Formats: sequence, C-alpha cells, structure tokens
Amino acid sequence: RNDLKLREESIASLKEDSESLRQKLKSTTEEKEGAERSLHQTQLRVAALEQSNESQEKALAQTDALREAAASGEARANESAEVRRGQLGEFQCRLAEAESENAQLREALERYRADRKESKRKMRGKIELIREQEDALAQREAEASEFQRRMDEIVREAEGFRAEAERKEAELREAKAKLGESAKLLESNQQVITWLN
Repeated sequence: RNDLKLREESIASLKEDSESLRQKLKSTTEEKEGAERSLHQTQLRVAALEQSNESQEKALAQTDALREAAASGEARANESAEVRRGQLGEFQCRLAEAESENAQLREALERYRADRKESKRKMRGKIELIREQEDALAQREAEASEFQRRMDEIVREAEGFRAEAERKEAELREAKAKLGESAKLLESNQQVITWLN
C-alpha cells in the first residue's frame, strides 16, 4: 500500500510538473509571438524612416539647387540692373545735353530771325546776303531737327533699358519666392522626421 501511495504521489507530481511546463511553453510562445510582432513593427518603422530620410535628402538637394540658382540669378540681376542704371544715367545726361543744345539753337534761331527782319528793313539792297543767311538758317533748322531726332531716339533707348531693368527685378522677386517655398518645405520635412523619431 505504501508503494501504491508513493506511485500515486509521484504520478500527481509528474502531472503538476507537466502542467507547469505546458503553462511555461504557452507563455513562452505568446512572448515569442509578441516579440515577432514588435520586430515586424520596428522593421516597418525603420523602412518608413529610411524612405523619409531619402525623401528628405532629395528635398535638401532640391533646396540647395534652388538656393544656388536664386543666388546666381540675384547676382546676375543686380549686375544687369547696375549696368542698365548706368546706361540710363548716361542717356539721361545725353538727353539733357541735347535738350540744352536744342534750346540754344532755338534761341539763336529766334535772334537770327529778328536780326534778319531788321536787316531786311534797313538793307533792302543786300538781298544776296540775306539769301545766304536764309540758307544758313535752313541748315541750322535741319541741325535742330537732327538733334530732336537724336533726343527722341535716346528717350526710346532709355525706356527700353528701364523696362529691361524692371523685368530683371521681377525675375529676382520670383526666385526669392521659390526659395521661400523651398525653405517652408524643408521645415515641414524636418518636423515629420522629428515626429517619426
């Protein structure tokens, strides 16, 4: 009877050990599955971060390219604008000189006409001399017309250079706007990376 009792106790102990092992195996299996799910999620997150990092690098490269293009465009626009302003100032000086010469010619012409009228009244006999003076007057009038034509041409050139300078300034503003948009995109991408981390 004692042997039977010992065997029963041994069998009961073995059953308890077996149940304990089954519980441990179940727990270990659940832990393994949880670890596998966690590993999978981590791998997905790493892949997402790598893709985001690649996109960020592309955005940075585009931003650098835009910044360099904007800086180059700004330098060219500033240089061109300075040249155009210098040319415009030169043409304005020439225009002022032409206007001054034209005014002097008009004054001289008026004085000459007055002198001619007085000469005709006093010296009717000097018709030939008066005709020569009229020829000289016609030549001066032609010179005045040429000066007027030159003045009009200078004004047109100055207007053309002014329009070109305005166009360059508009291009500069557009390049700066694109640079601002790239900076906003870069800031947004950096916020996404910070959030993912």
